[in-house]
Amino acid sequence: MAKNEKPAVNPMKDGPEDNENKVVFESEELAKYAADAAEEYGLDLAEMLGTGENGVITADDVDKAIEEADEGETVNFASEDAGEFYAENEDAINLDDVEGTGTEGAITVDDMKKVMSPNPAEEETVKFTTDQVKEAAEAAVKDHGVDLATIKGTAKDGSINAKDVRNAIEAVQKAKAPATPSAPEPKEDDAEEEVDEIKSIIDDLVSFGLPVRGTLKNKPKVLERWLDLQARAVKAQRAF
Repeated sequence: MAKNEKPAVNPMKDGPEDNENKVVFESEELAKYAADAAEEYGLDLAEMLGTGENGVITADDVDKAIEEADEGETVNFASEDAGEFYAENEDAINLDDVEGTGTEGAITVDDMKKVMSPNPAEEETVKFTTDQVKEAAEAAVKDHGVDLATIKGTAKDGSINAKDVRNAIEAVQKAKAPATPSAPEPKEDDAEEEVDEIKSIIDDLVSFGLPVRGTLKNKPKVLERWLDLQARAVKAQRAF
């Protein structure tokens, strides 16, 4: 303490009635610093022990009190379960980020869950062969509705490559495409009537000495059916 500098009394206890029990600091600056520390760390300045001359409190004394208060700081948990939850998940919870919603600001389990960081061991990650493939996959999710979790990586380490993304897009598009209606099978009665009609037309053509193929050009469906019957007949003859 400088020769011309007067010690400062405890700003928390400086009434005339407490003259005998006043706590004295090295300087006014230290007294203000101690008052701020008392408010922040809950220090009891009246109980602070000074190691300076005649029990004057030094800066080291204040710092030591702050360290002890910081080490012995207790957390106001709303219940025993909340305390146990914090002990089990301490690495994933930063209490400075937790806002207690319990009685008098007590911290509940739900309060801690809101700020918990994911456990890397439990967090499922998707790997891609390149950043470009990752961007393509994100675009596929956004533009085509691909579910990223359904893409199976076929690279050596299980990573997703460009082909995997393309296959996923094609699968989604195929699933969304309307089914092509199949042509109805002709009924047996209709088929027999068609054959009878063709035979009747051909018999008439032959009786008049007209060429079958040329005459049926204006009846494409009949001609197509006749040619099909001709081909079947030839195939049946060859089988024998």
